[in-house]
Amino acid sequence: MPPTDPTLAMTARLAAEAKQRALRDEVESFRRVTTIDPLRISSEFSGLPSDYAFWNAKYADAVERHLAAEHDLEHTEARLSMMSREMLALRGGKTTEACVRENVVLHPDYAISKMTAIEATADKEKLRGVMEALRTKREMLVSLGAHLRAEMSVSPGLREEMASATQRGIESGRRDDLEGNRG
Repeated sequence: MPPTDPTLAMTARLAAEAKQRALRDEVESFRRVTTIDPLRISSEFSGLPSDYAFWNAKYADAVERHLAAEHDLEHTEARLSMMSREMLALRGGKTTEACVRENVVLHPDYAISKMTAIEATADKEKLRGVMEALRTKREMLVSLGAHLRAEMSVSPGLREEMASATQRGIESGRRDDLEGNRG
């Protein structure tokens, strides 16, 4: 039995809600990896290489999907162009570039390939932004570390506060490791 309109509407609504949840999770993940806790600079700095490697791998996958989608779009466009030319020639009509292009762009296969390419490009750009944020975070950590070292050299209270915060961060990290909550 083919799906009814209410079924299609419910499916579309559920898909949209799932996409919104995934987007919220993605934004939260980006926020976690790009924020800096100034009292845990040491752990932030030591965790940066693994974060960088993880997100760089995701970015490389996104670049690969983007290139594959662009290749698929070009292939689909060429295939549909040839089909359109053959169809127009069989009809005996004039085969203009505008007619061929119109037939290609209006074909459902082209629309699917184009949307896939658009989504792949958007994903690649999002992850490029995360990589840029991680580069900025690294620079900020270096600068913040230097600034705090300078302040700690003149303020014994700050030195003690930083040591205490570092110890709490180490203990928290150990608890997370034991509970399996890290990453």
